[in-house]
Formats: sequence, C-alpha cells, structure tokens
Amino acid sequence: MAPERHLHERIYLSLKSILLSHDYRSGQRIDIAGLAERFQASVTPVRDGLCRLVGEEVVEMLPSGGFRLWLPTVDSLRDIYFWNGQHLLAALHATSFSAIQTVLVGVWRYAGEPLATPEIAVPRLFQRLADASANREFSRQVAATNARLYHVRRREPALINDFHAEAKRLAIPDHTGVQKAVRRRILAYHRRRILLAPQIAERLALEAEL
Repeated sequence: MAPERHLHERIYLSLKSILLSHDYRSGQRIDIAGLAERFQASVTPVRDGLCRLVGEEVVEMLPSGGFRLWLPTVDSLRDIYFWNGQHLLAALHATSFSAIQTVLVGVWRYAGEPLATPEIAVPRLFQRLADASANREFSRQVAATNARLYHVRRREPALINDFHAEAKRLAIPDHTGVQKAVRRRILAYHRRRILLAPQIAERLALEAEL
C-alpha cells in the first residue's frame, strides 16, 4: 500500500474507533481541526475518513459543510431496528443448532476476559449469530448496523427498566428448539425498541443540544 493510502486508511480506522467511543454522543459535531492535530496530519485525510463514515451512515454531513455523528429520527430508528431484526432472523434460519448453541454459550465471557456488560454482549451476540451463518453479507450488514447503533444503545438502559435482564434472556441456551427460542427473543427485543423509538430519539436529540 502506498504511504498516502496507508495514512488515509490508518486515520479512517482511528476515526471510527474514536467516534464510536464513550467520549462522543449522537448528533455531536466533529472537530476536524482537533482530530487532525491529534493524528498529527492535515485535515484532508480526516475529511476523507469522515466522508467514508458518511457513506456508512455513522456520520452525517451538515449543510454548513461540517460533520456530526448520526442523529436518528423516530422513523430512521424504527427502520433500522426492523431491518436489523429481520436480518438476524434470516441469519438464524441459515445457522445450525450446534452453531447457535456455541454462540449463546460464549457471548458473556471468553477465556481470560471479564464478564461482558450488556452493552458489549448484545451487539456481540448479534454479530456472532450473523457470523455463524457463514454468509459474509449477514456479517457485514450486522457489523455496519452495530456501528450505527453504538451511541443509541448506550441510551437504552435509561428507558428500559429490565435492560440487563433482557440482555441475559437473549443469550439463554435452549437445548430444545433453540432456533425458535432465539427467534422469539430477537423479535421481542426489536419490537420493543420500535415502540420506544419516539422516546429514544427525543432523548438523543436533547443530548445533542447540550
């Protein structure tokens, strides 16, 4: 890879990692000059990286020419929850009983890792279910949705009283009819959030104004 391409790729990956962290929130305006200084680079590769993230719908371009993290509307939240749920159901249909069981057992803890929090375990579960289908399109699309919903999911516990218990229910191994059991839980999980979309979008919009 040419040095310039390598620089742009490195900054893009670093940008994505930084923007999908607890230091940022949905709708937050992105300080291009500050990031360029942080990377010890010009603003050009930073802008290029942000444009790639616009294409991934993680970042939005503002009419002023600046950028901000994706701030979902009620309709866009409903759409992405529905879309994600349907893709996961399709992935389940293409996945064997034993592969699903392996995913469920390994979601909360891996060797040498601390117990995962629900904010980590739920997107991990969805990604591992998509990966277990052995279909690269399922894997790629669920990964993209996990990125878009990163900051949204951080706000869900404030609106869902049993958020932690719900997350644990998603990954309960079931030795009989595991596909049906996981399918039912995934449907319930996403339907609940579709109903909560107005409250979630309102909370994100209020925080974006701070």
